Amino acid sequence: MKRTLALCLLLCLLLGACAKVPAPPAGTDPPAESGSPPGDDLIVADGAGAYYVFVVPSGASALREQATRMKSEGYTVSGRQLFIRAEGSADPEEKEILLGKTDRPESRTAGEGLGVAEYRITVIGEKIVVAGGSNAAAREGAKRLYQTYFENAKDRIAIPRDLDVKGTCEMLSNDFKAGWNPAVFPAENGIELLYQLWLPKNYDPEKSYGCLFFLHSAGVRCDDNSHIYTGEAKFLRNLENSRYAEEMIVVAPCCPKTAQWVPAKTWKAVKYDFTNGETTPYMAAAWELFEATLASYPVDRSRLYTYGMSMGAFGVYFTLCRHPGVFAGAALAAGAGDADHAERYDTPLWIFHGTADTAVPYESAEVMKAALAEKAPGLEVRFTAFEGAGHGIWSATADTEGLFDWLFSKRR
Repeated sequence: MKRTLALCLLLCLLLGACAKVPAPPAGTDPPAESGSPPGDDLIVADGAGAYYVFVVPSGASALREQATRMKSEGYTVSGRQLFIRAEGSADPEEKEILLGKTDRPESRTAGEGLGVAEYRITVIGEKIVVAGGSNAAAREGAKRLYQTYFENAKDRIAIPRDLDVKGTCEMLSNDFKAGWNPAVFPAENGIELLYQLWLPKNYDPEKSYGCLFFLHSAGVRCDDNSHIYTGEAKFLRNLENSRYAEEMIVVAPCCPKTAQWVPAKTWKAVKYDFTNGETTPYMAAAWELFEATLASYPVDRSRLYTYGMSMGAFGVYFTLCRHPGVFAGAALAAGAGDADHAERYDTPLWIFHGTADTAVPYESAEVMKAALAEKAPGLEVRFTAFEGAGHGIWSATADTEGLFDWLFSKRR
């Protein structure tokens, strides 16, 4: 009987040992289920297929170019296509790579709090997100994503699920010299904006400078960056020969012949609605350029100024209305503003106009002056009327005694 019990016990022990699954060797992960990525990586592409879709903002050509490069690497790894879609072209999918300011909520979440020169690469759910405070910053983030995880990938392209890195980009060239520097700025809306940047003769990155945002008229719109070399640019010639030339950085965007700074259908109205009106693509690009200048150079934010002539003065009125609290002083020649919302203006103004102006009626200047007195009491407003002068008052304005001393003495 005892012998029988012993044999039964031995048989049970042997059967139990056979039923056990051996543990994996130390230092290795248990095998993944079929179709699941190993570890915590998000698999973009591997030998079995390509699993993600790129989403880029409409018109963001620079970001699409980066997506195309990553798409090419994905095809090399998997032999399958990683598709690129413009935002709004399809319903959101679970697995997307979002580049820039797309219409997806994950892009907004990742981009919260980013400065104009900052980018963030992160994972939210199953989405890989590259956000930027500007198109240029997002492009730099996309470039880093490509170089780190896509470029020269062999068996698979994998993104760590806990990825969350931030970085900054150089918004404007650091190769600019003293004087005028012609350049092109890749704006977030896809516009390749021509502009000129003035740096003082003895520019020192350790010093602090004021910054002037210069907007030209419709009459000198061009496609070759020559807008600062016209007769209208007398303001700039005088600045170059003044003591303030060593104190100012000047950014002068160029509007092409087919575009405008403001969405005006006529220049002859006496007032405009800049508070509720749309922002033109070139004004959006110009403002982004201005912000990039502030992010790239040692600018004293209390010493920001703006000047505009004709359409440029319209642009200054528009900018001051849309961005109160930014500029310390502004000079405007032969323009018209948003008189119905004059309370939005909080920047000291010096308004110039010819009493015989038929292109932009003198009445518009008087209407704006009266509206500012009524709706922005206490705001410093200087008003100079050139008796008998028409629209071309750029030289008279630029030669006004004390203009630069008044403008550049202002502090925000």
